[in-house]
Amino acid sequence: MRQERRLNHLKQECQLLEKTEYKQMKIHGSLLVSDNLKTIYCDLPKVGSTLWKRALGIVSGRVTDADIMRGTTSEGRFAVNPSLLVHTPQYLTKAGIRNFNSYNTEEQQYRLMNYFKFLFVRDPFERLRSAYDDKIGPRGVRAYQRKVGFWFHLPTANITLKDFLDTQTKLALKEGPFQLNIHWMPCYTMCFPCDIHYDFIGKMETLYDDANYVLRQGWKTNWTSQEMFIASKGPTTHSANTSTEDRLAAAYQGVNRHVIAQVRNVYGPDFMLFSYNPFRML
Repeated sequence: MRQERRLNHLKQECQLLEKTEYKQMKIHGSLLVSDNLKTIYCDLPKVGSTLWKRALGIVSGRVTDADIMRGTTSEGRFAVNPSLLVHTPQYLTKAGIRNFNSYNTEEQQYRLMNYFKFLFVRDPFERLRSAYDDKIGPRGVRAYQRKVGFWFHLPTANITLKDFLDTQTKLALKEGPFQLNIHWMPCYTMCFPCDIHYDFIGKMETLYDDANYVLRQGWKTNWTSQEMFIASKGPTTHSANTSTEDRLAAAYQGVNRHVIAQVRNVYGPDFMLFSYNPFRML
């Protein structure tokens, strides 16, 4: 019933979206294909994408957890952190994961009609907080900090969540959301939920239950989500399912209403299509 409600809601909202400025662009660079598992997966960052790339390789039997944790495949060692390995071309090739764009039109249509298609989504406010913490905040990646700081004349070492949201939403409102970094680009611009008829929409908020569906119904395996997350070094049950209201409220405490309104504007389709509350941070 939960999945039926999500798909029906998406269909209804897409009909409304067709009448707005948010037309989908036919770019499918975020779609990954596993012919072994007969699956199309939308690779949306900050929504468990690392975990799902690991799972695609492990469940298909083309790579092992030991390979990933050593930063290797059977074809050689890669000088990367194991958590980054799954994003490299070497890993994707070994795991049998191809970009949707690598197929010709006839091959694409066949897979769209016959493969299991799924994506996972996340509350935009939470996804933005996660992207900030991971890439921009005090413990973020220096390259991302420098780029955002340089573009908007901000001190690299002290970019606040408010600064991050303000600059990025202004950029999106001025030049379009496709100008944003993929780690915080809206889902509707990457996964095309109104163009592609997904078989399953998972949510980070119900990760364990939804992952079980992908494993059992989508991939026809005997794996459980608990087994997959252990093998893939994914989140614990507590971290995956516990409410984040208090933590999120604390993170957004210094973000004013004007910036929150900009977030609602830029990520409006994501809130609408996937039943998230755009007024949650008021």
